[in-house]
Amino acid sequence: MSEHVDPTQARAWPPGLSPEDRRCEPRLPPRAGVDVTCRALPDGQDLALAILDVSASGARLLVRGTLTIGQVVEVCMYPADIPAGFQKTGRIAWAASLPGGYFSVGIGFDTPLSPEACESLIRPSEPALSRGRTAPTTAFEGGF
Repeated sequence: MSEHVDPTQARAWPPGLSPEDRRCEPRLPPRAGVDVTCRALPDGQDLALAILDVSASGARLLVRGTLTIGQVVEVCMYPADIPAGFQKTGRIAWAASLPGGYFSVGIGFDTPLSPEACESLIRPSEPALSRGRTAPTTAFEGGF
């Protein structure tokens, strides 16, 4: 399933361990409206179609065309409210072929995103309901 694996550049992981299980920290869905570009350095064209998830240490992107394991890329992420966006360089950690000539790629950033950048890029989680209770369906059901 992985494309262009170079054994000299790929990490050695236990057999059967999925790419999601190899992450240093969990990746979360981006906020709505985050645009992304991804270019192979030094002068590649933008291959990014969408950002699928992100953490301080990396991102998973949907791309058209192939990127090789270990390839250096520049990723620019643009939240709707920050036109300048956030630019990171990193390396392709893994790539999975998808139908139609598309690929899902995992990118490890060379330096982590700041907490402020993460807050701007990552969709806030849903509020947790305490003690397994379900949310009231009417204003009076939950009591006063």
